[in-house]
Amino acid sequence: MKLKSLFTMLILFIFSIPVDVFAHGTEEEHKQEVMTNTFLTYGIFISTVLLIVGVIVLLTVKSRLKTVNVKKQEGRIKRDKLNRWLKVSQWVSLVSLLVLIATASFKIVNDGGKDGQVEFMHIHGLGITDNGEEVYVPAHDGLKVFKDGMWSNAEGEKHDYMGFSMVDDGFYSSGHPGEGSNLKNPFGVIKTTDMGKSLEMLDLYGEIDFHGMAVGYKSHAIYVINPQANSRMDDTGLYYSTDNTRTWTKSEMEGLDGKISSLAVHPTDDAIVALGTNEGIFISKDYGQTFEGISDSPTTAVSFSLEGELFAGIVSSAFTISKFDIETNGQTKLSIPSLTGENAIGYIGVNPQNEQQILFTTFEKDIYITQNGGESWEKIADKGIGSTMNIQTSQSQTESQHSHGEHTEHGSNSKDEDPLDFSWEFDNEPTVGGKQTLQINIKDSSGEPVDKFDIEHEKLMHLIIVSEDLSIFQHLHPLFNGNGMFKVSTNFPKGGRYKLIADVVPSGQETSTVTKWIDIDGKSKKEAVIVDETLTKVIDGRRISLSFGGQIQSNKDMTMTFTLQDDKTGESINDLKPYLGAIGHVVIVSEDGEQYVHSHPMNKETSGPVAKFMTVFSERGIYKVWGQFNHKGEIVTVPFVVEVP
Repeated sequence: MKLKSLFTMLILFIFSIPVDVFAHGTEEEHKQEVMTNTFLTYGIFISTVLLIVGVIVLLTVKSRLKTVNVKKQEGRIKRDKLNRWLKVSQWVSLVSLLVLIATASFKIVNDGGKDGQVEFMHIHGLGITDNGEEVYVPAHDGLKVFKDGMWSNAEGEKHDYMGFSMVDDGFYSSGHPGEGSNLKNPFGVIKTTDMGKSLEMLDLYGEIDFHGMAVGYKSHAIYVINPQANSRMDDTGLYYSTDNTRTWTKSEMEGLDGKISSLAVHPTDDAIVALGTNEGIFISKDYGQTFEGISDSPTTAVSFSLEGELFAGIVSSAFTISKFDIETNGQTKLSIPSLTGENAIGYIGVNPQNEQQILFTTFEKDIYITQNGGESWEKIADKGIGSTMNIQTSQSQTESQHSHGEHTEHGSNSKDEDPLDFSWEFDNEPTVGGKQTLQINIKDSSGEPVDKFDIEHEKLMHLIIVSEDLSIFQHLHPLFNGNGMFKVSTNFPKGGRYKLIADVVPSGQETSTVTKWIDIDGKSKKEAVIVDETLTKVIDGRRISLSFGGQIQSNKDMTMTFTLQDDKTGESINDLKPYLGAIGHVVIVSEDGEQYVHSHPMNKETSGPVAKFMTVFSERGIYKVWGQFNHKGEIVTVPFVVEVP
């Protein structure tokens, strides 16, 4: 009876195990998950062993009963003893079978759902790939992927990623290894460039798990909330690394109030970090040393877009999402579905190729997506159960590269399958001084004129003209005359070679950039391209400075910051007006004229004094940078010459 009682208690204990999990993944909830899964795994193993032993004993006893001679007293005693063993073995086999069925059933429920259905035990983050085509959601049992309106499980081991941070070439994370993995627990800080198929162990491997971690999308600056002292960090609190974990620096966090719930790192400026707390939203622009509050509402989620705008999940009279301009602290509230109870916003993700596409998760494991900046939403996961979407994410219209301030190389058609044919004609042989009319004709691959173009930054075509020595710069906007024809008037102050660079967007296609060198007859005096010793210029009473987010490097996303002040008073210029739909424009041309960048601002909704742009210098060398701004009705053009080592 003691054995029966033992197995009965075992069954009751197994059935008492909680198999539900919570949405946001606290440390205690994670420990409960681990204990539950460990117990279920051992329960299956032990019950299987006991079942096998019980069946073997049962068959052995039955076999021996057949050989017992019950005519003798000794045989009858032996028979009674074997019958007792028979009952015990039957009971052991039955109980073991029931325990095996129970634990296996619970294990299946805990590990996933129905065939073809993706379930989320927890949601530990949210990220979108650099091409804007795939959404990754880390759960307790591995990564879930949303692509083309469908959910699936990612390739690779099913690790429990925590502190998940998507970047332009993969993701960073912390967390724990999946069941059956040979990796150490916990992960410390890891990185992958193949979406989890292989992992690079960066630091603190096997030592600590960072639930609070965020990484700059382009800069790869890493910030962590350290829960305990370890071999690399002497104290708890906020630490950051700008060299891929080779060194860590502690942030003082002066001015921060409340308990930290979320953090985000600016995509390109590694000094900017945002923290959400139960006391509001706090921004630091000095690596977390000091913070300034921009909202006093409790905040559960923060996330930067690629343009540097901050999205935040806020708790007020209702659960809301707001977008902040961190330069002006301007706030725009998004319309989102009504959330009730304690179903607050857990994570927010903005598509790096299309800021109109936004996703957010909730504490109760709902996931919503909008394709139009919040005008309408669709639920793609309900209480942890993934669902298909009526409109595929891959069909979303993405903004052109120019809209994100990224670079376009010279002489390229981004739509290779339908190349454009440009012809350039002057009304007369172009010479120095006189006004010339330039006609640009555009035909498609079949030789037919292209008659439909999309407006980009308020114009159908942007034409850049620069002299070979980069001393002459013109930014023109030819008028469309129909039938594939654009016309514009211009003049050439001196003779020599000039580069013509045209940007257009044929309807339904991406931006096409086409260039041509031309020779202008007349007196020519070639000027040397000299690198500026200081990046401050005075243009018509305006002092304009240029700075970069760190040392200038080639083949790396660089943030260019223009600061405008009144030269006499030193006061900031805060009354800039939009120029072609933006706070400013930047054109960059290499010394040999072969590399061209047309960049648009990251901080679009501002009137100064700061304008930020993102660019890439594709090669080492000398470049000339022209910044253009609209101040008091005048287009101010400021040139700088920089060297990229």
